[in-house]
Amino acid sequence: SANDTVYNFVVNDVPFQILGGQSLYDLVNVIVEDQLDESADDHLWNVQVGDREYNETTMISALPLVAAGTLLKLTYDYGSTSYFSITFTGSEKESNNMNREDFPRRKPATTSVVTVLSPGGINLDETFPTFSEWAFGRKARGVHLNLFKAGRKRNNFGLQERGTAGVRHMIYFPESFDTLQEYLYSLDYASRLKYQNCADGPSYTWFSVVALSANPQPKMIEKYYHGCNRARGFIECLVVPHNPNLFDLTTIYPKVFALFSGTKKRTNIPRGWITYRNNRMTICSGSVQTIKSNAPKGTAWDGFNQHRPENDGCILHEVDIEIRSLQQLFGTAEGLLSTL
Repeated sequence: SANDTVYNFVVNDVPFQILGGQSLYDLVNVIVEDQLDESADDHLWNVQVGDREYNETTMISALPLVAAGTLLKLTYDYGSTSYFSITFTGSEKESNNMNREDFPRRKPATTSVVTVLSPGGINLDETFPTFSEWAFGRKARGVHLNLFKAGRKRNNFGLQERGTAGVRHMIYFPESFDTLQEYLYSLDYASRLKYQNCADGPSYTWFSVVALSANPQPKMIEKYYHGCNRARGFIECLVVPHNPNLFDLTTIYPKVFALFSGTKKRTNIPRGWITYRNNRMTICSGSVQTIKSNAPKGTAWDGFNQHRPENDGCILHEVDIEIRSLQQLFGTAEGLLSTL
């Protein structure tokens, strides 16, 4: 019967749904199963809202979820501890076409049928091999791609992340690039930098790379290049040199180019961005959430949490798919955008 409330939460950009009559245990179980391939019974854990800790039997409807954006803090496994920020994003009444047995669940993607276009003339994985390996190679772990300009943010044109050997490797673009091929070339160029190692392994737990265009704005030079190069292999900034020999991608991926550039000539594609994480690809346009951060300024952390759509109305397409190459990523995006 349609008499319960569906509560929506987001963890690491993955949306989850649970009924108000289900418990905090049910919510934690679906999250750690999705994120860690474990069970809520495998380890000790606790959940806090504000300063108060809640029992695992607490009904979701009994939590103080006063407004969208309310944060639940999950501490999981007191040995090798994992921390999860669970963000409440809203609720709605259960509809008649919902099956109660499906809950709790990862929220279904809005798109179920995907056509992957394979334009001829260029292989992106061969053209940009370093970034392709960085994002989709055998060493890539926890990959989180945020491509293109997010919403109306002035200085956020992409943040790419991955985890390898315990290092959070981040590549951030605080300014725009003129063409799609320059954008990808800059990712390829920036991903060549390596984090610092010592005798016992990596020297730091994160590695920040900020990449500027061949003709960077003076304020970007001052903020990132002069203020950012504090430790090689830890906090770095580079200026990507101009490459006149790049293959023009405008006609090969016209829909993706329109999304990237905001040029709507001969297409109805608005300016927007692409995210890929946890085998879910999302294409968005419109506004983004404003999320404050205490992370170090003047580093790649400036791009953190800046690509989250303001609401579901900003999502053009959302699909569950395992992406294994740069060619597949762009072919999938081109196919999805072609349906608009």
